[in-house]
Amino acid sequence: EIMTDYYGEGLNHTLQRYAYKVSGILNGINAEEYNPSKDTMIPQKYSIKNYEEGKAVNKKSIQEQLGLEVNPGAPLCSMISRLVDQKGLDLLLRVVEEMLYDGMQIVILGTGDAYYERSLADIAARNPGKMCACISFDNGLAHTLYAGSDIFLMPSLFEPCGLSQLIAMTYGTIPIVRETGGLRDTVVPYNEFTGEGNGFSFANINAHEFLFVTKYACDLYRHNKPVWNKLIEEGMKADYSWKKSAEEYAGLYSFITGISIADDEEPEKKPLTEEILDIGKEKKEEAPKKVKKTTAKKPEVKKTTTKAASSEKKSTASKSASKTSKTSSASAKKTTKAASEKSESKASSSKETKKS
Repeated sequence: EIMTDYYGEGLNHTLQRYAYKVSGILNGINAEEYNPSKDTMIPQKYSIKNYEEGKAVNKKSIQEQLGLEVNPGAPLCSMISRLVDQKGLDLLLRVVEEMLYDGMQIVILGTGDAYYERSLADIAARNPGKMCACISFDNGLAHTLYAGSDIFLMPSLFEPCGLSQLIAMTYGTIPIVRETGGLRDTVVPYNEFTGEGNGFSFANINAHEFLFVTKYACDLYRHNKPVWNKLIEEGMKADYSWKKSAEEYAGLYSFITGISIADDEEPEKKPLTEEILDIGKEKKEEAPKKVKKTTAKKPEVKKTTTKAASSEKKSTASKSASKTSKTSSASAKKTTKAASEKSESKASSSKETKKS
């Protein structure tokens, strides 16, 4: 869907180009909070072993609390949602009175756009004992509706994943969804030929298609309990927890990185002993100290010379000094001789001048 123009929001061409890199992982639900065998918010707890009795008690509680006719044979349909167009409220408004005419009971719980709030409240007022529009949000009532309803309505125009259908199936309530996004991924429509499925679905954004599927589901509820119970059990035994989603994330990371992540590879947990706490304390105290940078010193190379080399060195130095001394002496002699010759030349010149 996200690779189409309608749902892609401008990124569809990029996603098409990199389709081989695209993976989808469903959300999970809190298995501790949404568990009919442990739920303290519902009148009667139950499990997959005794769901018929448990759901019957919760259904009666809803009918009494909300002013509906107490009728165990009437299919009780609920919708817990934000009241906005994305959730398919326009589809419901078109056919809801036909559903009520067919003998269904309908409860809507949620808040949202004023138009939908007002429209649903008006229809409920015209059909007392058959429909209740609770324009508010009550978490306790939401849990009871999941537990006591027979059918959960979710005709969304689009739904990236959706959690309500997962919660409903956990409580043994059969979802009717439009085939979009995560609803299509999680709800397998009942196939009367193979007996497979865990809910019902319709493909098009069409109110009467929605109505037809809902009537079909109610007919099975009334006249084919074995099939209905099988659908309930298929939904209740499945794992919709975050554990499953986390395992899929781990598998994807393993595929990308090539590093396997085994379930049993957990870090060893050690008890916090005084020794460990002391180590931590020492480290904390030492933390402010500045660490001096030390540069590695080059190893000192000791000069080792042999006696022969030493004496040779001394001899060479002595010869060099002697040579320098001789050169200086010769130079001095040359200078003295030059000065003497110059003096004699001057004297001779003086004598010749006198004679003349």
